[in-house]
Amino acid sequence: MTEHGENNMNDMEISQEGLALIKKFEGCELKAYKCAADVPTIGYGSTSGVSMDMEISQQRADALLLEDVAVFEEEVNKSVEVDLEQNQFDALVAWTFNLG
Repeated sequence: MTEHGENNMNDMEISQEGLALIKKFEGCELKAYKCAADVPTIGYGSTSGVSMDMEISQQRADALLLEDVAVFEEEVNKSVEVDLEQNQFDALVAWTFNLG
């Protein structure tokens, strides 16, 4: 953290509050379903390697979310050129996650 309570760019990770926000807005489906784009989806919105006959545990859904979020953390860290407060970073990751 900097002297002003901000985190240095390029090394931030989503907080538990940020993950909770994603979980709240995305919801969790433990059985595969087709999303609005007609893509097989499971958990909190995972689409990689999903087939319509899949069913997962809550623990696996949480693990998939962390894997998926890591991609968006990296993109936000690479794209944002200013220091962010944790809540700002969380909001950007949640937003980009939602956009896909």
